Amino acid sequence: MGIEIGGTNQGQGRTLTLGGVIPAAPTATQPVVPMLQLSKGEKLALVKTTGVVEQVRLGTGWDPNQMPGQTWDIDVTAIILDANGKSRMGKFVCFDQRFRLTEEGGIKHNGDNLSGKGEGIDETIDAFLTKLSPGDVKIKFFAHIFNGKAKGQHFGLIRNAFIQLDEINTGEKLARFSLTENYSGYTAIEFGELVSLGTAWQFNATGIGLNEECDETINRFM
Repeated sequence: MGIEIGGTNQGQGRTLTLGGVIPAAPTATQPVVPMLQLSKGEKLALVKTTGVVEQVRLGTGWDPNQMPGQTWDIDVTAIILDANGKSRMGKFVCFDQRFRLTEEGGIKHNGDNLSGKGEGIDETIDAFLTKLSPGDVKIKFFAHIFNGKAKGQHFGLIRNAFIQLDEINTGEKLARFSLTENYSGYTAIEFGELVSLGTAWQFNATGIGLNEECDETINRFM
C-alpha cells in the first residue's frame, strides 16, 4: 500500500496506521487509505497487516532557489535518544563537510548530496529498528543548511521540501510528509521523529524550524 502524505493543518494529533493492529495502541486511530494527507503534528504507526515495520529508509528532498554566485548544501542528521531525551554515548549520524559519521547503533547515513539538484530524494538515512539498544526510544531527523547563517541562506528559499518513509526490505513506499509552512529565516528543520511504542514504532511529523548548525543540534541532546 503506497501512501502519499502532504502538509495541511487539519486533523493535527491524529494517529494513523498502515492497516495493522497497533500493539499498545495510542488513542484516536483511523485506517490509512491511499493518497492520505498527513498534517504537521500527525502520527503514523508503523504496523501493517503482515506485522510491524522493522527497517525504514527516511529520504529527504528539496529544491533550492538558485541565486547567482551561491551554492547550497543541505545535510540530514539523525540522533538516537533515550527516555530522558538525551543521546547516550553520542549516538548520531551526520554527513557534512566538517565531519562524517555514517553508521551508528542501528542507523546509517547513505551519503551527502552537495547541491539538491535533480528530482526526488536527495539524501537518505536507514533505521534498522531491531538493532537499537533497549534504552533507545526515539530517533529525531533534522536537515541543516551548511553555513546557512554565514551565507544568508534559509529554508524560506527552499521549495518542495519533504521527508519520505520507505520499508527497506520490501521497497514499499509507506508515507510522505511535505513541508508547506513558511520556514523563512530558519537554517534548520526538524522533519520528524521515530518513537518506540514498545512493540512497534511510530513516525511523528513535527516540522519544527530552527536556527542552528548541525553540531549545535547534536550538542543540544548530549
